[in-house]
Amino acid sequence: MKKLIKSLIKIFFVIVMPVVSLVLLFTFIMAKATTSVINTLGGSVAEPFPITGIILMTVSTFILAVIVSKYLHYVHMLPKVKIEFLPIIGIGIGLDKGYKRALTVVILLPFCGLEISQHSKK
Repeated sequence: MKKLIKSLIKIFFVIVMPVVSLVLLFTFIMAKATTSVINTLGGSVAEPFPITGIILMTVSTFILAVIVSKYLHYVHMLPKVKIEFLPIIGIGIGLDKGYKRALTVVILLPFCGLEISQHSKK
């Protein structure tokens, strides 16, 4: 459970927050661009302070993503996948729970074997 929470924290800070901040920045710039064109035709000028704040927020979000990624480098979000060529014809799924090894799922396809396993604990 602890590993799942750390993985969710890493996904949120490294993937979700930067994407949301980029989308917010893009939509704000597009909205300001259309309103500033309308306002300049009327004679007024748009203020640069809100856009500067959102740009600083986006930059700080990316800095935070790099820091979280560096300090949670031992948290793996995806399993290890190993692909091998096998001279077999058949389809199958197997479960390998070896001694002192992580749980492994083996998927056999024609001429291909996929081995999906957990990362070992350090």
